[in-house]
Amino acid sequence: MRHLKKYLYLGEELKPNITACLTTISAIILLTIYFIQRNIYQLYSGIILLTYIIFSYFYSYRLEKKPIFSIRTRNRLTGMLGEKVVGEIFIENRVDKTYIVEIMGFDIDRRVKVGYESQRILMKPKSSKMVKVNFTPHHQGEYRIKNIKLKIVTENTLYYFKKKIGLNIAVSVYPKTYVLVTYIKSGGGRGRLGESPLNIFVRRGFEYIGSRKYYPGDEYRIIDWKATARLQRLMVKEFQDEGRESIAVFLDISNTSEIILDHLAQIAVLVINSAYRKKIPVTLVLWVGNRVKKIVGPAKDRREVDLIYGEILKLFQRIELVKDLSYINLIDTELTPIEKYMFRQIGKIYSLLEKV
Repeated sequence: MRHLKKYLYLGEELKPNITACLTTISAIILLTIYFIQRNIYQLYSGIILLTYIIFSYFYSYRLEKKPIFSIRTRNRLTGMLGEKVVGEIFIENRVDKTYIVEIMGFDIDRRVKVGYESQRILMKPKSSKMVKVNFTPHHQGEYRIKNIKLKIVTENTLYYFKKKIGLNIAVSVYPKTYVLVTYIKSGGGRGRLGESPLNIFVRRGFEYIGSRKYYPGDEYRIIDWKATARLQRLMVKEFQDEGRESIAVFLDISNTSEIILDHLAQIAVLVINSAYRKKIPVTLVLWVGNRVKKIVGPAKDRREVDLIYGEILKLFQRIELVKDLSYINLIDTELTPIEKYMFRQIGKIYSLLEKV
């Protein structure tokens, strides 16, 4: 992952803070009182305050040709739709002076609220601090954090200056459905079971058809105790109900909210993959309002299920679809904590589906 580094110079924007204004007013009042009352202590106090203000200004302004701060961050971030995208900005003090840094805001190309640590950061000489920036995107696509606005105050809080530093950080926001489909297609969801699933779905029904010998793995609750006592060997009851079973998944795409559509698509992908793992033919029905827009399926093998996944991913057309869904071209190799947490949650979902 590439990083970008920016340097901050102290220019001619040095301005007096409210503390400097109050101190200057106090010095003028003391000098005025001296000329009225001829009190030598007020004269000394006024001269000391004015000298302190002037000395602080030139002491702070002396480093105008040196970079006093460097800012380092990643040039690209990856996030999920509806989840917080977290970025880290490292601010380093490069000089032997103490400054107070306050983040005033960010310029971003799309309307979204950016959260950050708004408290003042004390930057000691030759020190560095990390600031976490986060925002929750409500639309998929590409975002770009253009600038960061900083307010830097001198240690004595008399003077400050404001700077706008260009970052140009690209943020790619994907629906969670993309990650889920990628996880399934890579084998994480155990979706690759073979090319020829059974067309007949056999399950234990309700009609008793006889007894048979017990085999390891049979459930104890279906043991036929009467037949066991009669034949002097362990027997189990046999129930069977054969029929052509299939599942139809109706996906309502009439909602204009991308976050809600992403949640519905995730549920549809989980149901489709669960049905495929159990070798049940599955059909996808795209529903708009009170009418059917498109029917895909029934899918019986992996190729046909992949076509259903493709139809679901086509619902998110603002992001350019990749030809080969894989972890490398869909997600950055350096996963953020949010992405790692999401993959752990997906693993928990599949562990629950195994028990169904």
